[in-house]
Amino acid sequence: VTILPLESLSIVIISFAAEFTSGFAAAGALMQAGVLTTKQTVLALLIGNIGAFPMRALRHQLPHYMGIYEPKTGLQLLLLGQSVRVASLILIGIVYAIML
Repeated sequence: VTILPLESLSIVIISFAAEFTSGFAAAGALMQAGVLTTKQTVLALLIGNIGAFPMRALRHQLPHYMGIYEPKTGLQLLLLGQSVRVASLILIGIVYAIML
């Protein structure tokens, strides 16, 4: 059994290209059809979320931070916050993959 089969790639791509909730819909359909296990689905959603962070951060958060703080400070806050977020998602994903 592979950790992430090729079918899970669609969840990653949908999460990256569209909003995160679209990835949930695709994941639910694949799980209901029996194509993916719960573990594979969770890991695919985590990977899609991690992969989509730069686009979402630039589109949603960067204008917000730069509107409140100086541009340099806003960018630093964005990068720091997103780095911590991605690192925690990777850590949780590794722990989840090992434990289950």
